[in-house]
Amino acid sequence: MEKAKGLADKVEAAPFRVTLNHVQTWEDPFPLVLLGEEGVTGAELLYGAIHKALIKGSMAPRREAGITPHISLLRDPIAVAKEFVEPISWKVQEFVMLDSVGGEGRHEVLGRWALAA
Repeated sequence: MEKAKGLADKVEAAPFRVTLNHVQTWEDPFPLVLLGEEGVTGAELLYGAIHKALIKGSMAPRREAGITPHISLLRDPIAVAKEFVEPISWKVQEFVMLDSVGGEGRHEVLGRWALAA
């Protein structure tokens, strides 16, 4: 983790606004998720900057895996087709490294990095 923290220090990204504007159900185990369209570009760019830093430290494969920024709202076997909702947005000014504590459903903050213009 210390190596990853050192690489996170090298991530360069500016603050950005995330906007999520629709819900839909994904495949099994049927999470209902809140998603955005153009409003997630900043999150995708931040992911790319983090991936680039991890590649330089030999901690990630050269090929960047795709991401779909979203918030899982609930799990239910009832399918919901894409439906637009009142947009929800916020300004992202930092990113955080978390450790998922297995089986406990909680996360520990390992580090926090501010985004700079």
